Amino acid sequence: MRHFSRILVLLVNLTGAAVLLTVWLAGMLPVGRFTSLFSSWNIAFLFLMALNLLFVFFWIGRRHWGYLFVSLTVLLLNIPNFFRTAAFSFDNDNARHADGYTVLSYNVHYLDMLKHGPSDSLIRFLNNSDADVICLQEFYYEAGGRDRRWIFRQLNQYPYYRTESITEDTHKGLAIYSKFPIVHHEFYNYGSRWQGTMVCDIAFAPGDTLRVLNSYLQSNRLTAGDKAVYQAHDRNELQKIARRILDKLGKAAILRSFQADSLAQIREASPYPTINCGDMNDLPTSYSYRRIRSGDKDAFLQHGRGLGTTFHEFPYRFRLDYFFTDPRITTTGFEIRRVEYSDHYPIFLHFKR
Repeated sequence: MRHFSRILVLLVNLTGAAVLLTVWLAGMLPVGRFTSLFSSWNIAFLFLMALNLLFVFFWIGRRHWGYLFVSLTVLLLNIPNFFRTAAFSFDNDNARHADGYTVLSYNVHYLDMLKHGPSDSLIRFLNNSDADVICLQEFYYEAGGRDRRWIFRQLNQYPYYRTESITEDTHKGLAIYSKFPIVHHEFYNYGSRWQGTMVCDIAFAPGDTLRVLNSYLQSNRLTAGDKAVYQAHDRNELQKIARRILDKLGKAAILRSFQADSLAQIREASPYPTINCGDMNDLPTSYSYRRIRSGDKDAFLQHGRGLGTTFHEFPYRFRLDYFFTDPRITTTGFEIRRVEYSDHYPIFLHFKR
């Protein structure tokens, strides 16, 4: 029995280490048909880190140095992933400065228009946000009545705006509202029905133009039934839902990998310092995150604490929304405001020039 227990413990250890190793590899390599099979395992990253750390202490206690090496190695490889996932900032001046600016990024989940028109409280929140620039993902407007002009009248503090419908047969897409002039505007459609990147050059002051990139990357397109996997009543149902979810996650990861490459190229071609924000629909351990961020600063890691959850639909809690800033931009703060107008929380970047 003791021999069997030792084999079982070692098997669990090797499995946990192998899965964590594949998470590390998935973050380093573009997602293809093969790597998509395990790219979605990064949702269990913190659990896998804790499991392998437990085995490190376990083998130290038993003085099995060879077994210790396995878990210790994959833990060391994933230290950068850990410090991209959790923030430990001691910044106590995490707010807007009198001489600074604020950008808001928010996935507004179609402003609830698909059901009953835009939430008055959400519009009021945007108006009261004190942001200089508002970047919206999953934006929506109606063809008549509550159209773009109606929304513009509600957001009358923002005289400059651009909206983009990602497909011609819908009014779903992206929007940027600004208190400062938008001197140039472009839109990149990634060939997907829902995803794209909006680019606006905004003149915050004479001779001081920044390029703001507002993106919505490939969603996992999980249905309500998929998200209710924890409610499955029997093993067969659970396995069926789990296979469907993993298939969707893998396919979405492949598309995001291509979109991340495109977004990185758009950013690299900018003649101005960039603020790169939006709902990237991927975790900090992913290839997409690493590719999009490149040499930029992650505002949450600079100014935040904890895990920085932005997607909050029960039971899922992930950081999917980001602000990446050019090193030439001095950021002074980052906020996540936990309001319930959407399945995402809005995020705020404070900076000065």
